[in-house]
Amino acid sequence: MDISLISINKASGQIEWAGAFNPLYIIRSNGDFDEITADKQPVGKFFKTESFTNHVVNVSKGDILYLFTDGFVDQFGGKNGKKYKYGPFKKLLTDISKHPFKEQKQLLNVEFDRWRGELDQIDDVCIMGILV
Repeated sequence: MDISLISINKASGQIEWAGAFNPLYIIRSNGDFDEITADKQPVGKFFKTESFTNHVVNVSKGDILYLFTDGFVDQFGGKNGKKYKYGPFKKLLTDISKHPFKEQKQLLNVEFDRWRGELDQIDDVCIMGILV
């Protein structure tokens, strides 16, 4: 199972985060983009299981934290039927991050449907944004 877990301490301005395969994206209130890398192992049975890395990160009011599954980036589509991939996904999140969450959801749905076109959806898609 791939997963992200997060704990947010608003009083200290710190988060604690750990991820199995799925990274954490932070779009700072000043527009900077940070990626916190996940461990390259699932939760559960794996050929070499190690402890997960507990990342402690400072955040500020106005930062947006994005946790997500790989369903959007792995979706086949476009004119050549290729995967969406992480580069365009990072750009999309950065571009929409200044919009209210309700609009972000609509923009994500429009882009996903545009990319997928007539192809079947291949996986679950879950994207969660948290405004600090």
